[in-house]
Amino acid sequence: GGGGHLTRGAGIPQSELEGRIRWSTGIDLRYYLMQSLAETDTVYSETLQNWHILPETWVNSAVNRERGYFQ
Repeated sequence: GGGGHLTRGAGIPQSELEGRIRWSTGIDLRYYLMQSLAETDTVYSETLQNWHILPETWVNSAVNRERGYFQ
């Protein structure tokens, strides 16, 4: 995972990562999402409200910063 999610977040030592990887691609996963959306006429979404970011104070700054991307 990018951004240190595996090393800092999950605590997996850098030296163990290569042995744990089952599959990898040189293409950004957003590319595959964009390809799928381009082939779909309508996208239906549903908000499940089943997760939260903690601490929630981080959410406020992220929402304000990133909201402009989705307008």
